Amino acid sequence: MHVNIRILGLDVSKSSVSACLIESKPNDPRQFYYECPFKLFSANSEGIKALLALKPDIAIMEPTGVNYSRLWGTHLARAGVEVRLVGHKDLRSYREHHLSLPDKDDDAFDNFKLPTACCTKQF
Repeated sequence: MHVNIRILGLDVSKSSVSACLIESKPNDPRQFYYECPFKLFSANSEGIKALLALKPDIAIMEPTGVNYSRLWGTHLARAGVEVRLVGHKDLRSYREHHLSLPDKDDDAFDNFKLPTACCTKQF
């Protein structure tokens, strides 16, 4: 039996979070990256409600800006979402060895690589 898990990759900043939801392992991560609808949520009650409405099973983020990520992690955990932190070195290694994507350091890539890495059980 195949079970779909909704994995949410988050790139947290001071006043918002950029998110990428993956419901199954992409067959072609590069193509998925270009087609995936990335969403931006403000760090306020409306943004938190909208993020929780995505109903993720797991949320993954880098441990950047601990004070900023705490807001999102706390609300996700209270909603029953498993929250995981993935280190920068692990993500860099994953990108270099498993993805063939543009060498950019942007929000879209950050919140894409997190759930994609989890789908392939790299962490």
